[in-house]
Amino acid sequence: NNYLVHYKKKKYGSHKISLGELEQWCKNNLNVPTDENEAFVVSYKILYDNEEYEDDEGDEDVEENDGNRFRIFISSIRLLNIISMSSH
Repeated sequence: NNYLVHYKKKKYGSHKISLGELEQWCKNNLNVPTDENEAFVVSYKILYDNEEYEDDEGDEDVEENDGNRFRIFISSIRLLNIISMSSH
């Protein structure tokens, strides 16, 4: 194979991530940073096989199919402030 592919994989690790690793990453990035330009996880939802989606938020866009699903909302303080001042 290609030398650069092996080098990148060795230096940066795999480009694949499991849902468990994604969930841990979300948990690790929930704290609101002091830097207003730094991104953080505002909210997330990860559903593993056979878990029911509770439609308590009125989410109509969730398809009723089997399998793993996830939803992540990432933002920064600056972006949230801009949105709070805008009128759609």
